[in-house]
Amino acid sequence: MPVPLSEAPEGVELRVVSIDARGWGIVRRLLEIGLTPGTVVKVVSRAPGPIIVEVRGARFALGRGHARRVMVEVLGGARV
Repeated sequence: MPVPLSEAPEGVELRVVSIDARGWGIVRRLLEIGLTPGTVVKVVSRAPGPIIVEVRGARFALGRGHARRVMVEVLGGARV
């Protein structure tokens, strides 16, 4: 079952299912860093402040508002 990236556990592989955003600016930013449906990502840190995600070997900081727009599913049977 898909969950927002902002709620996903740290250190677990996730697959991007969809991006639920209406503003072109948000969608563009997410696409530019490689958060496209089907992409495997990992949350590196959910500490206070921006969420750090690893996408295709690169790390990016995402604000929680942006991270709430990315729906992901956990790979490998881990639970959220």
